[in-house]
Amino acid sequence: MRRSWKKPWVKLLKYNHIAMASAGMLLLSACNVNVNTNGTINKSDEITAGLTDNEADSIIEGMSMDEKISQMIVPAFRTWNEENVTDLEAFPELKEALKKHQYGGIILYGQNITGTGQVTRLLNDLQENNRETDNASVHIPYLTAVDEEGGIVIRLNSGTRMTGNMAIGATEDGAINAEKTGTVIGEELEAVGFNTDFAPDIDVNNNPANPVIGTRSFSD
Repeated sequence: MRRSWKKPWVKLLKYNHIAMASAGMLLLSACNVNVNTNGTINKSDEITAGLTDNEADSIIEGMSMDEKISQMIVPAFRTWNEENVTDLEAFPELKEALKKHQYGGIILYGQNITGTGQVTRLLNDLQENNRETDNASVHIPYLTAVDEEGGIVIRLNSGTRMTGNMAIGATEDGAINAEKTGTVIGEELEAVGFNTDFAPDIDVNNNPANPVIGTRSFSD
């Protein structure tokens, strides 16, 4: 199972608010927008902080079907024309492709990350590019996602190296150590610009024929 955790990964999700759209689940970054007297949202506003249910409903009602569907999509772009994407400015075609739809977010992989400063710039450039999305009813900041589990699944090439879930589960205070691990990972990801971590892996390692899980599991 892959999901965003509220605890202990709450630091990664404190900007996010979840509302329901007719097309499915719309992920909104927590926001503060100007609401007109008729209950509509100013189209020029970008969502940035503090959002009520009524404001979320107003945003959803003003969205096109394309926008609602796009909010359910989190694209990955490890490479573009067989080149690793580490600098958005080097890929103008990708920039234009991303601006065609109001995607719910993006996810980065190891091919996108070469260093702390580099990934921060890339995430900032992606958010800035998203603000220029064509014909958007309202600009919703991306969920900036990554798979940073610790152990054998890591994307950042700097920061604290964690043991992995099975080693944590084998300790005497597994729950406490899991929370400490998640807090450190969350703080370090937030520091470079990520707000969502698709971790930890909570699969049970009970199938010898499936070596993909292994030590990523907390237990057998």
